[in-house]
Amino acid sequence: MSFNFGTPKTTNQPSTFTMTTPAANTPWGSTQAPAGFSLGSNTQPAPTGFSLANTTQATTGFSLSSTTQASTGFSLGVTNQPSTGFTLGTTPASTGFSLGTTQASNVFSLGSNQTSTAFSLGATPTVSTGFSLASTTQAPTGFSLVTTQASAALPLATTQVSNAFSLGTVQASTAFSLGTTPAVSTSFSLAGTTQVSTGFSMGTTQASTGFSLTTTQASTGFSLATTKSSTGFSLGTSPAAPTGFSLGTTSATGFSLSSSGTTTAQATTIQTTAVITTQAPPVTSQSDSQSSAVQPTNFQQLIDLINNWTVSLENQEKQFLNQANEITVWDNMLTNQSAKLVKLYDILEQKEKEQVDIENELDFLLSQQKELEDCLVPLEQELQSAEVLSSLNNEREPIYKAAQEIDNQVKQMSGDIKEIVNNLNKANSKKDSDDDLDTICRILNCHMTALQYIEHNAENLSSMVSEVNEEHSRFLTAANDNSFISFRK
Repeated sequence: MSFNFGTPKTTNQPSTFTMTTPAANTPWGSTQAPAGFSLGSNTQPAPTGFSLANTTQATTGFSLSSTTQASTGFSLGVTNQPSTGFTLGTTPASTGFSLGTTQASNVFSLGSNQTSTAFSLGATPTVSTGFSLASTTQAPTGFSLVTTQASAALPLATTQVSNAFSLGTVQASTAFSLGTTPAVSTSFSLAGTTQVSTGFSMGTTQASTGFSLTTTQASTGFSLATTKSSTGFSLGTSPAAPTGFSLGTTSATGFSLSSSGTTTAQATTIQTTAVITTQAPPVTSQSDSQSSAVQPTNFQQLIDLINNWTVSLENQEKQFLNQANEITVWDNMLTNQSAKLVKLYDILEQKEKEQVDIENELDFLLSQQKELEDCLVPLEQELQSAEVLSSLNNEREPIYKAAQEIDNQVKQMSGDIKEIVNNLNKANSKKDSDDDLDTICRILNCHMTALQYIEHNAENLSSMVSEVNEEHSRFLTAANDNSFISFRK
């Protein structure tokens, strides 16, 4: 396996990744049969790797340019010989992934193929059994997105015979198709089909047994457009007898969502295997579609059956609308209740916070109450021991009250005296110091003070004189007594 991005000349099976033009026996030169990734031109036969340049011989890898021989790998260029790899160019015969024109390919391709068995995106003029996205003229059996003549895989463009996925016009399709299929289609189709279709189709089909979205002639599959004869799923108008699921105007016997004639259920299976490799072994893609069409028995019975289905669908639609309205009412109720629950939850959280605060305050009050009880216990004990002194306290109380009354009276008298003194001082302060009367009063006050002093001293002298007189009298008395005693002796 090798990866080459240059222009190879001649090498013998390189196995490394290269991006320039190498010499002989190196990944940068030409290759005889590259088995890896290459972006240059291959002029020697049988490359088996990934290539992006032109190859003239067989390739089995990835290529992006033209190849002239068989390729079994991934290619993006034009190939003229069979290829079994991934190709993006024109290949005559390829069995790998290709994006260009191929002659015969059985792998993934994106170009034109003569014979393709793999994934392709380009036009394939011959048989294609792989995935293709371009036009194919023979019978592709893989995935294709463009015009194919005969396709057994998944075409997306115009095909003649298709049993795989197709998006374009097909002649006979048994797979998925998106385009017009004039022939038989048994698979999925999205474009117009003109012949028989047994697969999924979205375009105009003549006869389809698959899924279709456009007009079909005879469809046994799923269709979304007009079908002639459809036995599958259809969404479009089908003038014939579709027997599948239809959403358009059909005359089939399958499931349809628009005006249709007769429809019956049809099962279609698609098996697709797509492998992309950069080595020598080819990649194959197989698609098998199986369908079975049920022929209508009676037109009147089908009409009655469709009418019954229509009535039942209308009833179910009414029931669905009623239930939808009830569900809407319930949803509104649930929304309102949820909003109320959210509000209640917020209020509950606030109340829980307040409860926690209140509990903390209660704990604080309980602790204070315990401290108060501890303080009251010794006081109560002291009160019990002091009951003996209650009688003395009863006697002390009236004495204390009397002392309080006397103290109040003394305070009142002192206040009155202070007022009198203040009034006298005010009266004295108003007199003029130069007044003669004031002078006389002061002189008289001095005289009075001196007289009081003299009087006081006089009293003292008189008391002293009286004492001396008493002593003298006692002395005289004593002397007389002594003289008398001595005299008698």
